[in-house]
Parts: sequence; structure tokens; C-alpha cells
Amino acid sequence: MQGVIPFSLAVFFNKFFIYSIGLWLPNYLEKDLEFDSSKAANVATSFSVGNFCGGFLLGWLTDLMNGRRTPICMLSIVVGSAVSFLLFSLYKDVTFILLCSCLAVMGLT
Repeated sequence: MQGVIPFSLAVFFNKFFIYSIGLWLPNYLEKDLEFDSSKAANVATSFSVGNFCGGFLLGWLTDLMNGRRTPICMLSIVVGSAVSFLLFSLYKDVTFILLCSCLAVMGLT
């Protein structure tokens, strides 16, 4: 029974983030940033594509490290956040390519 509550909280916040990216982000991009609906949907989908590829990549890396998941997961979150932060800080204009690339990088984590 040990570790059930932290794991449950992690799954809850993971699902919360994924659903907010999938459901709220296209609406925000259409109304506030004036993207058309197809571009807004593509931006939201780029996170899922990164998430799909990241599952395989991080699984392969944990297999290389004899199943140690925690260091790989923590490192991927730090690197993904740093890359996204640097991309957003270097470019002043929020563009379609920038949003897609940042969300794909964050999806890898």
C-alpha cells in the first residue's frame, strides 16, 4: 500500500495536464492568439506526438540503465523544461512552429 497516494496524485496531474492541453489549448489559441482551427488542433496534437515518441525513447533509456526510471524521468523533465524555456525566451514572437516544437519537446518528458 506504500506509494499508492503519490502514484495516484502523479497520474491525476498527468491526466489533468494532458486533457488541458488537448481540450483547452486549441480554444485558447483560436480565441486569444487568433490561430485558425486547423493550426490550433495541430499545435495541441504535437504534444501527443511528442508524448508517444517520448514513451518509447524513455523506455529504451531506462532499459539501458537497468530499469532505473527515476533518474531518466527527472532528467527528461529538467531538459525538456529548459529547452522549452530557452526557445520561448529566444523568440519574442509566438509562432506556429515555436509552439509545435516546444510542446513536442515537453511531450517527450
